[in-house]
Amino acid sequence: MSSYPGYIAQQDELRRIRKRETAKIPRKEAAPVYKCPVRVEAVFEKHGEIVPVAIFWSGQRYTVDKIIRVEQPKPFEVGCGGYRYYCTINGRPRNLFVEFNGTIFMWFVVSNTPEPPDWAE
Repeated sequence: MSSYPGYIAQQDELRRIRKRETAKIPRKEAAPVYKCPVRVEAVFEKHGEIVPVAIFWSGQRYTVDKIIRVEQPKPFEVGCGGYRYYCTINGRPRNLFVEFNGTIFMWFVVSNTPEPPDWAE
């Protein structure tokens, strides 16, 4: 805190200006996020690494062309406590998630609609 006399009044004025400016900014509502479960063919390497090989959706098999990187997402992003695989499926970049619940592995993709994206497009 500063010792000059007008400091508190100046800070109050800055707060009022910020409040007025932020009130003018239209806020976007966050788009709903849906976790769409998918069936995955994966290989478990001898060192414990899980490598997804293919995704099955609507009776079609879509191959995972390349895994770009694997990381733990922030829990608030998709409510996931597992891993995110940045990969290419049919030549397009996709996010594939896996959650662990004891002995169960749940694989899913995230979509803005209740139906997952069409992998063939």
